[in-house]
Amino acid sequence: MIKINNNCFGVTICKRYYSLYSEEYFSKFNKKPGYDNNKGKISFNKGDNNRFTFDYKSSRNVENNNPRYKSFNRNSMNNDHTDDIIIEKSHYGRNSKNKSKLEKKNISNSIKLKGEGLFGVNPIDIALNSDNRSIYALYIQNTLIKSLQSTGSIDNVKIISLVSEVNSQNREKKEFQYLEETEDQNEDAEMNRYSDRKRTDTIIDIIMKCKRENIPIYSVDKKSLNELSKQNLHQGLVMDCSPLVLVTIDYLDRDMQSHVKTNGRKSRPPLWIVLDELWDSMNIGAIIRSSYYFGVDGIVVSDKNSSPITPVTSKISSGAVEDYSIYKTLSIPSFLQRSREKGWRVLGTSLSDDSKDISTVKLDEPTILVLGNEGFGLKQSILDKCNSVIKIVPNSKSSKVDSLNVSVSTAILVYSLLNTK
Repeated sequence: MIKINNNCFGVTICKRYYSLYSEEYFSKFNKKPGYDNNKGKISFNKGDNNRFTFDYKSSRNVENNNPRYKSFNRNSMNNDHTDDIIIEKSHYGRNSKNKSKLEKKNISNSIKLKGEGLFGVNPIDIALNSDNRSIYALYIQNTLIKSLQSTGSIDNVKIISLVSEVNSQNREKKEFQYLEETEDQNEDAEMNRYSDRKRTDTIIDIIMKCKRENIPIYSVDKKSLNELSKQNLHQGLVMDCSPLVLVTIDYLDRDMQSHVKTNGRKSRPPLWIVLDELWDSMNIGAIIRSSYYFGVDGIVVSDKNSSPITPVTSKISSGAVEDYSIYKTLSIPSFLQRSREKGWRVLGTSLSDDSKDISTVKLDEPTILVLGNEGFGLKQSILDKCNSVIKIVPNSKSSKVDSLNVSVSTAILVYSLLNTK
């Protein structure tokens, strides 16, 4: 735990831990705080009749009415004063070079991934069944394991617990582990609600699939999963697996089936999407999800100056990335030019006045829809390769909001192309 030193300092009490764990924490270390959940106040003795009351809801010192900080003078504290408190990093202001900066200590995570950490129920489930990745291990939150074991759903499954190995390095880490475990216990109800709501059967299928494939399964705490998923919403699961490798293609043939695998229906002309220099992996994930949902035949991304396909992309796509026709190309202008020579129509996107209204365009021939960067759109070198340029015409003439997010625009454009008769 963090020890209060004898120098003057400012401290911000961590609201979450005090609001949730004050009673358990202080009883464990023989502290006796005053705690009023309704008023949102915590107080505790510091010796020599110096009682400190903190209003954690408004982050103000109640006694002195000072925002966020209380300063303790060296003379007002005993040398052996070692009240244990959890604190967040304090920001002191401009003239703060000589002030002690205190921050919550983190437990170093000893789990090292062989590949990358894919997270979320859908991405992991689809990845396990698509054979596009090598799978090395599955990490599951210990509270979720306990919940499933209590129902007998995963009997006879070997699960290795790493909780004690990761969090028992020394006394400070054990103390912090106590809080983390308490947090996990308090989240049992939340995890149960999640399980009821989000296909418990799918999670069980993931575990049983790993068992059949002899993929190691590890039980870890929430903090470890947070680190393995790089602080993203993991839904209690992280899988160690190889990165997705995109196949490079140079063009689309008019007869796609002779050139690449596709996902769409054969009852209409094919529709592909090309993404040029998108920087946001979340936008790419959202575009892939919409494209998969509406039945777009495939996606091609630029190999240069574009966000790679990451676990975040997979999570935002709800796992569509794991089993979709996604390719890369070295040069978008060359790809479009060669595809046009093979009989494809290329539609660019732009807000210019001479762009066509999407509602007037039909999908009556093999079509490539090209989307550009979130900030500057399509480069002129790309627009020069397009047969036509289209746009979404807004109903409002207000200049305050003159465009849509690229993922939203893609969904509208695709839906319109697939449904305009």
